[in-house]
Amino acid sequence: MGNNRKPGNKNIIKSNLKTSDRISLIYNDEEVEMSLVDFNTYLNSSDNKGYAVYSALLTQSGIGAPTTKILENTLGGTPTFGYTSDGTYTITLTGAFTADKTFILMGNVDPFTVVSAVRTDADTLTIKTYNTGAGSLANAKMTDTPIEIRVYN
Repeated sequence: MGNNRKPGNKNIIKSNLKTSDRISLIYNDEEVEMSLVDFNTYLNSSDNKGYAVYSALLTQSGIGAPTTKILENTLGGTPTFGYTSDGTYTITLTGAFTADKTFILMGNVDPFTVVSAVRTDADTLTIKTYNTGAGSLANAKMTDTPIEIRVYN
């Protein structure tokens, strides 16, 4: 394994490891050996990040529930999206949205729309889409609109 450290990059080590290789590391003062694949899984796990995450792109039209392009999901289940009324939608996953530990990020792709999301209870989040020109809730205002839900440990 070659050590290609550069000034300012104190912990950068380049190597020619293969996914089948095993590595050793010190974790909680104990040496742990694992495969490179297991190590990568650990680095990307919700335990290591400090939170579980659901990231997706949402699209909604007509009077239907938003559809999703899931980018990442470590919540432990797949949320269900529902339509409530014009501009109001729900995301449900039983017991997933812990009080004071759920953080929601929503993007906006339309300059005449405001999209908001709030935690309703432990099972439900509510999304609302507002048409700023009309000053009212409206459908068909999400097209590949990004959402990220984080539930901290």
